[in-house]
Amino acid sequence: MIIRKAHPDDAEAIARVRIDTWRSTYTGILPQDYLDTLSYERTVFTWRGILTADGRQGETFVAEHTDGQVVGFAIGGAERGDLPQYRGELYAIYILPGFQGLGLGKRLMGAAARELLGQGLESMVVWSLERNAPARRFYERMGGRLAGHKQIRFNNQVFIEVAYGWEDIRPLAAVVEEGEADAG
Repeated sequence: MIIRKAHPDDAEAIARVRIDTWRSTYTGILPQDYLDTLSYERTVFTWRGILTADGRQGETFVAEHTDGQVVGFAIGGAERGDLPQYRGELYAIYILPGFQGLGLGKRLMGAAARELLGQGLESMVVWSLERNAPARRFYERMGGRLAGHKQIRFNNQVFIEVAYGWEDIRPLAAVVEEGEADAG
């Protein structure tokens, strides 16, 4: 497996990972009718825009299997305003279910942290649905500390998101550096 920066040709694969992971992760958490209406076509369009925008916000990394299949991604950039004491934010990180537990989450998070450090952003926050226990355990194992919460809406239902923060992301950035030897 390699971790690399995403390019516009990855939009379709990223959309597939996003929708497939949402449907597996959030079944029983988010309204099923919302999950059923997720569109690969709209999501590909969105990701093409993200990956080709001039002055785009954030950098996207993908986890690519040796067969060329993108099996996960992460995107991070400047904090978007909810917790300004953290300068960077991990906007999203998703890995297909069959590839979870292999260390790809650590490596993707590390790549994002290293990118943030390169931008002079030494702290980071990530938001997770409160009921997404596996993600919350992952962030806690990675050293994240509860940093806040907020309400969000899906299909007119209110959900709670919790934030995990890192005041110093240098240890996260080191995780990916250790794994780079097998990145090809």
